[in-house]
Amino acid sequence: MKTDTEVDYGAYFMPQSKSGAGVLKELQPFSVKSIDKEHRRVRALASTGQLDRQEEIVLPTAFKRTLKEYLKNPVILAGHAHRLDDGRSPVVGKTVEAWIDREGLWIVVEFAPTELGAEYWALYENGYQRAFSVGFMGVKWTDEVRDGQHIRVFTEVELFEISCCAVPCNPGALVKSAAPVKSADRPSFVEQKK
Repeated sequence: MKTDTEVDYGAYFMPQSKSGAGVLKELQPFSVKSIDKEHRRVRALASTGQLDRQEEIVLPTAFKRTLKEYLKNPVILAGHAHRLDDGRSPVVGKTVEAWIDREGLWIVVEFAPTELGAEYWALYENGYQRAFSVGFMGVKWTDEVRDGQHIRVFTEVELFEISCCAVPCNPGALVKSAAPVKSADRPSFVEQKK
């Protein structure tokens, strides 16, 4: 039996039914859109519907059913780790806001006042690291052929965690601005976790 630190998080669990239930996927990227230095927060966009490097699309609306459940334990992890090699927690922050609009799934991440949180905050604040990745289980999807390419389109997923990552799966996941996070910048539908 593998321990948490030995699990290959890039691997997939194959579907157990034609509906797609049972697939674990952890590579959908997020990218930083703005930075709030005073509160150690970044705003990021995810699941734009763009085809990723794994030949998959996670529709932004795929998170709608389970977003509230994720916000009950809104962890931001270091690279999908469930614990660090030295036994410490891999939590580097928390999601303080999340919402879905026509652009995709948005989050506001607040970095923890810990040594590890400060390390990751420095990477994002200074532009050395820009991406996030979601850990989820596929609930419903379709397999399609587009332009001769076989792809999987996730229409519903169960979101477990979001992780800081160095290389996003989605090639379009890039920093767009460094404006502060403002409440007026988001749509009216917002789930908040304090």
